[in-house]
Amino acid sequence: MNKLAITRAFGDFDYKIIKVGEVKERRNYITSDPEIRILDIDPFTDDFFVLGSDGLYDKFTSQEIVIYIRNKICQMN
Repeated sequence: MNKLAITRAFGDFDYKIIKVGEVKERRNYITSDPEIRILDIDPFTDDFFVLGSDGLYDKFTSQEIVIYIRNKICQMN
């Protein structure tokens, strides 16, 4: 719908209830159910992990993010 910032979405009932004719119906356009993934991290082979929201991944690919972080780590050393 391109109108709602996700950080404010959990309590925004205008986007959870729609009017169909004279009847209001609940639609789950917005949900507070998280997406959960369990990953094994190996400290001997994994340098870092990135925890990001759609705001990050809508703008950059995973590879662009990795390159950016690797460059920043190199600048620190």
